[in-house]
Amino acid sequence: MAQKMDEKGVVLMLQGVEGATTTAQRRQGFEEVLANYPQMSIIYKRGNFLRNDTMKVMEELYNEGVHFDAIYSHSDSMLVGVREVMASVGDDRDILTVGIDYIQSAKRAIKEGRQTASFTYPTAAKEGVEAIVDMIEGKEVAKDITIDSVMITIENVNEIEPIF
Repeated sequence: MAQKMDEKGVVLMLQGVEGATTTAQRRQGFEEVLANYPQMSIIYKRGNFLRNDTMKVMEELYNEGVHFDAIYSHSDSMLVGVREVMASVGDDRDILTVGIDYIQSAKRAIKEGRQTASFTYPTAAKEGVEAIVDMIEGKEVAKDITIDSVMITIENVNEIEPIF
């Protein structure tokens, strides 16, 4: 986002549920990277991973005249609500919108140019079961197991299937 925004501007971060590990991690990682760009700032709003909650937040932002140049959403579901509100208020700006989870609506929006990117959020079921089997067999298991996420853009949107 920083590169595409010429390293300046305001990013609206739509956060998940307060206290959730995924919310904390998605916020922390983004903040760590954006700290390298002093001309960029973040507006924090809670969407609770829910489309309707996010729509209320977006309506409030528009009513208050809050300016933002890009949106980073902790879930693609919240971006569905963002697009609905933007359309209803006539905001047809072509701004960066990035979400997480890579669901069907994100795939469609990326293909149609209404969402910039999404990141997969692997459930790690396979890796979890493998770790359990290893523990049962008495093998050493790493304390932390990292599952890679993939960035989905217009370049690879047709190669990767959404999670649902």
